[in-house]
Amino acid sequence: MLLTICCFGRIRLGVAVCKAAGQFIANTCSIVLVPIIQTIVNLGQWAICIVAMLYIISVATFRSSTSSVFTELAGYDQDSLIRFYAFLFGSLWCNAIIGAIGIFVIASSCCIWYYSHGPDQ
Repeated sequence: MLLTICCFGRIRLGVAVCKAAGQFIANTCSIVLVPIIQTIVNLGQWAICIVAMLYIISVATFRSSTSSVFTELAGYDQDSLIRFYAFLFGSLWCNAIIGAIGIFVIASSCCIWYYSHGPDQ
């Protein structure tokens, strides 16, 4: 009980933030489409990247052994391996930048809404 009384200001602030967030979503319903569009762009990006990675890895020669079910890489030079890792890093970086753009769009539209309309109007 004492902890609740001590944190009354923080609880009031949390309720006000949730109320403003609810009003933002109610006034700008199209913001709900941002994660959906972001997911579609990410799926397209990863589909292209997986196809490209398959082309990069197809440069190698594979060797099968009788003792193992899996194949192993027999001939894959250092330059091709560096290209593969660089492409993998670039793909992950593109994935992160798409996520950051989605966060930026939501945050900036929320900021524009809050300072132009405010939670009380």
